[in-house]
Amino acid sequence: MQDRKPLSGVRIIDLTIAMAGPLATQRLADLGADVVKVEVPPDGDLTRVFELNNVRLDGDTSCYISLNRNKRSIIVNLKNDEGREILYSLIKDADVFIQNFRPGVAEKIGMDYETVLARNARIVYASITGYGKSGPMVGEPGQDLLAQAFSGLMFSAGKASDGPHPSPCYMADTGASHLITSGILAGLYEREQTGEGTFVETSLLGGLLEMQTQEIMTYLATGESARRCDAPYASAWLEPPYGVYKTSDGWLAFAQNDLFVIADVLDLPELAECQRQQPEKLTSDEGSEWREQCYRILGGKLAEMKTGIAKDALSAKGVWCMPVNNYEQALAHPQTDQFLSSFTRSDFGEIRCVAPALKVGPNTGPDQKLKPAPRLGEHTREVLAAAGYSASDLERLFEEEIIS
Repeated sequence: MQDRKPLSGVRIIDLTIAMAGPLATQRLADLGADVVKVEVPPDGDLTRVFELNNVRLDGDTSCYISLNRNKRSIIVNLKNDEGREILYSLIKDADVFIQNFRPGVAEKIGMDYETVLARNARIVYASITGYGKSGPMVGEPGQDLLAQAFSGLMFSAGKASDGPHPSPCYMADTGASHLITSGILAGLYEREQTGEGTFVETSLLGGLLEMQTQEIMTYLATGESARRCDAPYASAWLEPPYGVYKTSDGWLAFAQNDLFVIADVLDLPELAECQRQQPEKLTSDEGSEWREQCYRILGGKLAEMKTGIAKDALSAKGVWCMPVNNYEQALAHPQTDQFLSSFTRSDFGEIRCVAPALKVGPNTGPDQKLKPAPRLGEHTREVLAAAGYSASDLERLFEEEIIS
């Protein structure tokens, strides 16, 4: 069956908002799962009203549209007893239930693990929190930048004279989305072996700490943090030349490389001599001075060179480096074509988007057919009719504003 996808037949009840949960369920929907996005009146998901640069497409924000393709949306008032019963009726035939409430909220509205499990013993219940289920931070807002701030990573890059250095993209949300996706798939596999559902969870903070596993283990072994210096390295934990350097017409990024090779290619004997003088302890004042000297020598040479010339010369000798692109340059490059796609939404026309990053099977290229993100409550009648609600039941529920 050519059109069948790996998760065809899997039903997911999705009570997540913002980014981490919706990105995970979009990924699962791309793999074929039927994702029913349960939204609450009057506005639904936060991303329906949260704008980037005031951009809206066909009435919805680019944020919402980018995170919710291939899903169906229903509106249910979960503050109402009958509204919760509607959701329970959907849960009994579902395979996965996912929420990202703050700890305690699921219990308050009757959507905690024990309550859901009592209605479907085979369900995989997934939960995303900001800082875990216990501890003094559980009540803090689980927001990406705030989790980054708490995690320690902001002091691992940038100059010593700068302030903390946050990620410009939502790395905590993205990391948590991948973790909960893995957990859900593992839970579904376990259910196939045991016949029973299970509970999977992750957190923004847990994901951020996992991303820093090398740095944190190094710190735990020594009790010493890496020292930022006046050179703007991409990571305070890594030795030169790791970082980004100004050229005469742009910027060039360097991964871990042999400074002796770079010195030979660029005719920089002083860089080779600097490498020979590397101190044993890089967390010392001497270590910081050495790092800055390496950066000044290499940076001074690259500032006189064009990006393309430097890149070609260095790459020819096996040096790992890359020009630094902006969106215009990166998205216009032919290499990026395979990672972009589009869909059509009502009469608005084509909307360009990032293609599913996970490819499974031979028919998952950028030209695969994607369904646009649903309008608020677009599928309420369709989903509940399939769940057994009669036309008269639905009309009454609409009139009483239990569903929308």
